Amino acid sequence: TEDAQVIFRDAGEYNMTGEGHVWIVTEQALFSNNTPDGVLGLQLEHAHSDKGHIRDSVYVLASAIKEMISNETIAEAPKDCGDSAVNWESGKRLFQYLKSRNITGETGQVAFDDNGDRIYAGYDVINIREQQKKHVVGKFSYDS
Repeated sequence: TEDAQVIFRDAGEYNMTGEGHVWIVTEQALFSNNTPDGVLGLQLEHAHSDKGHIRDSVYVLASAIKEMISNETIAEAPKDCGDSAVNWESGKRLFQYLKSRNITGETGQVAFDDNGDRIYAGYDVINIREQQKKHVVGKFSYDS
């Protein structure tokens, strides 16, 4: 949010905020203390449910490890990162198991693409107006 504060401050000095201007920003920029009215951004549904995200994360990790140890032998991890030529093959395999998870958790459906990024996530479209009040003006989901 510090970068957003600087950008919004400078944009204000050049009269690039207010009526006639729309900014489309990241979720983090929505929480800047000087976000101008008219800003649009996406905010992950359940974004403030830290407990829900933690529970979903722990469940995904635990279920991936449980499946992995039932299917294969896990090699000991390197003791340090000093030798970049040594790859922990079991770490690569764990990543594959993590990406294969698909659960319905407290924050909705939790599944991942080939890069390990979450898919099927839902977002609120937020409009900042009335002196930094956040208004949900729409929804976006992976399947829309």
